[in-house]
Amino acid sequence: MFPKLFHPYVEKIQDYIKNHKPFRVGIVISAKEGSRLQALSPKVANGWFEPVLLMEKNEADQALRAANWIRGEACRVIEVNAGVFDGQIVELVYHAAIAEKISTALRDRQIDFVFLGRDYQDSLLWLLSAPQIDLPLRGRNGCGVAVMAMPGYSRMLYVADIMGNAEPTVAEKIDIVKVAVEVVRRSGVQSPKVAILAAVEVASPGMPATVEAQEVAEILSKEGIEIQGPLSFDLSVNLEAVRKKKAASTIAGKVDLMIGSNMTVAKCIFQSAIQLCGANGGVIFTGGDIPIALATRSDPMNDFYSLLFGAMMLVA
Repeated sequence: MFPKLFHPYVEKIQDYIKNHKPFRVGIVISAKEGSRLQALSPKVANGWFEPVLLMEKNEADQALRAANWIRGEACRVIEVNAGVFDGQIVELVYHAAIAEKISTALRDRQIDFVFLGRDYQDSLLWLLSAPQIDLPLRGRNGCGVAVMAMPGYSRMLYVADIMGNAEPTVAEKIDIVKVAVEVVRRSGVQSPKVAILAAVEVASPGMPATVEAQEVAEILSKEGIEIQGPLSFDLSVNLEAVRKKKAASTIAGKVDLMIGSNMTVAKCIFQSAIQLCGANGGVIFTGGDIPIALATRSDPMNDFYSLLFGAMMLVA
């Protein structure tokens, strides 16, 4: 059922569940995203995850009906009081109330981590990073890390930052690499090979991304991270391209973690792999102790991989 590269994830979660309760996942989706819950149903039966909806009462009931779930049997609900004006939910007020409920639920150990549907990601990631919300997301720069099992590639591929920093500075890229490397290590790769992506492999003043990639790589290599930048996409993953270009590199062709020059590059790599190449994968946002699993635009099964990815951060 699962791609071979995900088997270590599955085995680790299964071993953990033998001696622990299921992961309680705080799920925040809109009513129209209720069908996302269906992808969880077999996994709930396996005892891996215990879903907890954090939603306004009517929204929760609509989502449960869409998934053919019954409140209290397949899913617990923590109701969120929504700001209503003229019969309509005021979104900003509602989203702020959800963020507060998430913080309280985590603090009271009602949930272990969070899953965000597509409709809430931008606003809630911003709110959950706000200093007023008592949530352990802050510290280093939070970032979105994707994991993929890519057809034709022999290792799991991680990509960052696909959600969080649109045009990161050099300092922010250093934080992104550090956060992403920690994620990859928690996933089981103790010495990840990291590529800072660019169009070419030589730093050139006419291509600022290459200069920044070289600067980031030079700083982090001194901290013991096996990293190269700038490095093109083909030399990152294709050993035949490495041979043809006679590239001198210890990581070329076998990269574990790709860092995009900006969020657009990183997100396009992930979405292209999923939509065009038949890859399977998920996404989390992290920067603190609590991972936030993110829904994807594609096959709902990838929502499960996001949940699996988030759970791995708590098991490791």
